[in-house]
Amino acid sequence: MSTDLRELLELASDDVPELDLAPEAWAEARRRNRAVVRRTVLGVGGVVAAGAAGLVLRERNPSPSPAPSTTTTARVAADGRLPTSVVEGITVYLAPEPPDEALLPRYPDAARLRIPRHLGPADLAIRAELGPVGGVAEPLRAVFLVVAEGGGFHPVLFAPDAPFQVEVPTVRITQGAGRQLALSPRSISDDRHRVVIPQPGSVVVLDARDGGVVTVDVPDPTLSLAGWARDRTIVVARGRDYGWLIDPRTGELRKGRSAVNPDWADLAQGDAGAELRTFSGTGELTGIRLLLGAPVVPNSTSVSNTEGWVAGGAFLPGAYQRAVERSQGLVAVHSDLPPKPRVLAAPTGPLVPKGAYRALAWGPRDVVLFESRSERAGFQGMVRRVLAWDVNEGLLFQVADIDRAAATPGEFSGIYTL
Repeated sequence: MSTDLRELLELASDDVPELDLAPEAWAEARRRNRAVVRRTVLGVGGVVAAGAAGLVLRERNPSPSPAPSTTTTARVAADGRLPTSVVEGITVYLAPEPPDEALLPRYPDAARLRIPRHLGPADLAIRAELGPVGGVAEPLRAVFLVVAEGGGFHPVLFAPDAPFQVEVPTVRITQGAGRQLALSPRSISDDRHRVVIPQPGSVVVLDARDGGVVTVDVPDPTLSLAGWARDRTIVVARGRDYGWLIDPRTGELRKGRSAVNPDWADLAQGDAGAELRTFSGTGELTGIRLLLGAPVVPNSTSVSNTEGWVAGGAFLPGAYQRAVERSQGLVAVHSDLPPKPRVLAAPTGPLVPKGAYRALAWGPRDVVLFESRSERAGFQGMVRRVLAWDVNEGLLFQVADIDRAAATPGEFSGIYTL
């Protein structure tokens, strides 16, 4: 009887199309795998580190196993290790939400770099004025701009070993509409004694050791950046259309034949996409290479180090937004290797403004120091922090909190450099 039943069932099913259940089963397995990974990432910090290592291994040894999906919320491990994702071959590190930045571990080289936990100009009542107290012999750690009475800004110099922070009231800095910040990563010279600041139609050079000020006229009212070249002699300035090479000792200047930059390298947006550009010690262009991988759009001043790394702020277009739901952050590229970027993606949300990250300087062991800006809850003013990103190890540290800005004469303007 069972044989007859089997034959009848086979005859009845001849006209029924066969169902391929393998794809459906595979899709269900992927869904369950993603759910497990998501719960693990959000719940256990230690497993995040292991997951990041696993992603690196999969990137080097691709396998058909599906990659875990990411969310806009990222949990950083206790040691500062960041969760990661891979977008078209590019490693993306997912930065934490602004309130969680205060929970990051302390940057271990902060003391070595003489960076205190709190940065900002001292209260007006306890500032000294450059001139009456003489010069500042100690190396500068930071320069702040404070609001000047009647408009513009005065520099305030911070040297960790000096007895006072020193305001320079004889120098009044103006900030033209639509210009970048008046202070850039190369505003302080490598000897940590001289400061250069661009002005519409000139550059101002201040020597903190004796308070000397030199102003060099430049026939360009659109100057938006000025910094010391790596030869410690030439000042490189850039306007909307031209670059300028200036010797402040003699006042000699010449227009750059092509792009100029005060640092060894920078990231820029060219006609064919994002570019890694390299420069000589006097700021002149030596080479251009297109960045590899998913496109990024550099949109702020870059900073490089002697080991070949360059980092700067960038907009993250469609591929990143689809994969990790984030649209801005920092990009780091090594100029001596194939220019494949690493990305630190900033979180999204109403408290994260446009241009949230700004590269400031490089620390030891390929760690880039950068400013992270966010809004206070209830939009009660801007929060500024200095964070440190280890681009090799994928670690994030807190370095310093920055003073709140005000529009009152003598108060911090929010503009500073390290």
